[in-house]
Amino acid sequence: MGKGHSLRIAGAVFATKEAAREYIRQMKALYTDDQPLRPEHQAFVLDLVCSHPWATRKTGCGVSQMLVRTVQPFKTRSVYFVRTNGTSVEVSGVVPIFETTG
Repeated sequence: MGKGHSLRIAGAVFATKEAAREYIRQMKALYTDDQPLRPEHQAFVLDLVCSHPWATRKTGCGVSQMLVRTVQPFKTRSVYFVRTNGTSVEVSGVVPIFETTG
């Protein structure tokens, strides 16, 4: 992200990568473990994951639900996709921001 450029994710505009990262932190804090994301947060995560280097691996056969879980043993919070076949996968919101936006 060059000087004077902003980062746009699902209609939200962030002045810096750190501002986007903080938004993701705050979003995850709103949810208890295994609570489904609200539609506006689902849209944000889907737009973000489209920039993920492994987007197709993350979505797999399709996504039936998005939720936040605590990752053990680290006690960090992460968004998970529950796929239509019942499997789930962790989705990092930081990877697309820091690897694909320059």
